Amino acid sequence: MQIAPDKVAIYIRWSTDDQGEGTTLEVQREGCRHYVLSQGWQVRDDLVFIDDGYSGATLERPGLARLREQVCGGRVECVVVYKLDRLSRSVADTARLVMDEWDGVCYVKSAREPIDTTSQAGKMFFYTLMNFAEWERSVIRDRMHAGRLRRAQEGRDPGITLPYGYAKDPHTGAFCAVPHEAAVVRRIFEAYRRGAGLRALANQLNQESVPFRGGRPWQVNTLGYLLSNRAYVGDLVWGLRARNPRSGKRAGEKAVLRREQPLVDRAGVFPPMIDREEFALVQAIKAKRPTVGRGGGRSAASAYLLTGFLRCGGCGRPLVGQHNDPRREGGYYYCCITRRDQGAAACPARAIPCQGLDTQVAAQLMRLYEGEKARLACIHSLDAETGRRADELRAQAAEAGRRLQRLSGTERRLYGDYNAGVLTLGEFRELRSALHEERAALETARQELCAQLEALARDCHDQAALAARAERLRLWDDLTVPQRKHLLREFLQQVTAWKDDTGTTCTLTWRVVTQLRAQTGAVASACTGACAP
Repeated sequence: MQIAPDKVAIYIRWSTDDQGEGTTLEVQREGCRHYVLSQGWQVRDDLVFIDDGYSGATLERPGLARLREQVCGGRVECVVVYKLDRLSRSVADTARLVMDEWDGVCYVKSAREPIDTTSQAGKMFFYTLMNFAEWERSVIRDRMHAGRLRRAQEGRDPGITLPYGYAKDPHTGAFCAVPHEAAVVRRIFEAYRRGAGLRALANQLNQESVPFRGGRPWQVNTLGYLLSNRAYVGDLVWGLRARNPRSGKRAGEKAVLRREQPLVDRAGVFPPMIDREEFALVQAIKAKRPTVGRGGGRSAASAYLLTGFLRCGGCGRPLVGQHNDPRREGGYYYCCITRRDQGAAACPARAIPCQGLDTQVAAQLMRLYEGEKARLACIHSLDAETGRRADELRAQAAEAGRRLQRLSGTERRLYGDYNAGVLTLGEFRELRSALHEERAALETARQELCAQLEALARDCHDQAALAARAERLRLWDDLTVPQRKHLLREFLQQVTAWKDDTGTTCTLTWRVVTQLRAQTGAVASACTGACAP
């Protein structure tokens, strides 16, 4: 393929990882420009693509995206880079881009390296340089991590996002308090210790126009993180999170993992805003309070037993408690939010008396519990079968892992045969496609096996916990309404209720029985029941 002189593009990339390497944007631009002119080609300003400040760990870069569009459109036949690692520092990404996407369409040449992908020898050298580029990137990453670790151990800034209320002294680099933000932090801790909730605190701060960093409004999660941050007692806690070395290689794996212990836990780094006794008291209060969004908040402390569980059978929105005359017996009701706010035209569901519905749900729970207790021996008898099934699943997952390892070795040999000229490009692509299909099928099968193992483990845990939960039901009559709600949450998932001229109906979905559904049909049959108070 003859390269047209006016279809040559220049690609330049620079990131903070490249400091000290001498590969600045201007150095790269001049080097690529002289190379293009030395080949008798033209330097076109509209075919110069720059990614300033982007890492080579991924192909998701705006400049590279525009270059790929130009190559796909046939307007670029050759891409010139200063060095190969400017294109990408990942061997797999570079191979996928140059040898798959651009193969036969666009060549790659380097201003500083003898790379020419038009020949087999050039392709072999191309693969060798890619491996060195990935090794170099891993060395740079390890050095940067070691430098941050050393700074954290010395009580200096390891490159963290400063907590709200703190800044860095421009002269010494030490952490210092921001007075007006520190006052807000002390106010938040004091208010929470006196009983204020996270949502109420966020609303109050936003109503008073007290801005968070960057002018953003206060959120519940922001306040929860602030109240748990040990920086406010002066401690630097660093290194709890670690990059997953296999991230991106296996589907479903997290990119960041959490360590059990931080790498650095050093006191006296930040100027303390809260004393340790108050901080410990706040953590104890947080541990006792329900989590917002998971059966917590106002519904947990409500005097109505079923708020947080009830859904309207007509519109699907929650039912909330209300009363007409608290001095009269039976004056408490559950009312649909839609009807309360928009009227009967929006939802015709009528208010349901609390006493009858609460009594009926509690009676259903007791009946179900007695049935479950009687079936518990039957469920435990399945433990042996569960263990045998788990052993089979583990063996199948291990075999799938061994087959995946063999496929990796086969793929490496395939690349070697292609580079040595044993395989043609068509044969190489056909064999590699078959390998990728087999790998994808094995990965899917192994994920399904792992999911089945996790389900078995959850079922065994639920069986063991069921007896302990059931024992607490014996105390039902002696519990307060909030205590009953907390216990009910371990059994009850949702109640769908509806009242019209014909009467009241409700459908109850029980959490514990649903979890045990996979093990016994007898248990599953009691999962959903109906009652008419």
